[in-house]
Amino acid sequence: PTTLIAGCECPDTEECQTTFVKTLGQAGPEEGRRLIAEPGGGFLLGGNKGDSSLLVLLDGEGHPVWERTFKVTPNAGERIVDLYIDSEQFLLGVGITDGPQFGTFTFKYDYQNGTLLWLKLADPAVYPTSLLLTILEKAPG
Repeated sequence: PTTLIAGCECPDTEECQTTFVKTLGQAGPEEGRRLIAEPGGGFLLGGNKGDSSLLVLLDGEGHPVWERTFKVTPNAGERIVDLYIDSEQFLLGVGITDGPQFGTFTFKYDYQNGTLLWLKLADPAVYPTSLLLTILEKAPG
């Protein structure tokens, strides 16, 4: 199962209380890799479910609101390793694929409307040893 622990954001000088501690998912190959706060007061979790990429929206108490899975490559395992909310309130993500199609992918997702805006897979022939583990917005918009 995926174990999820979320804490509050506060300065190092203040004592924080844990927001929640939850265990989510089924026994088997489900993993939460990255948890971020979202502007609506909830959280977004990225990881993998089986050999597919996994996104989960959680409410402020850690209860799942929705779960989405998608495949980037047909014959390889994959997982989301980083998430970021951009200036337009879209979700940017980066993930990695395993197996013979080892590589990196990035995506932009409208998580409020359930729409994948774009997805890019780095060409392993061009970037055979490259691995992206984080994503940021270059400039607003």
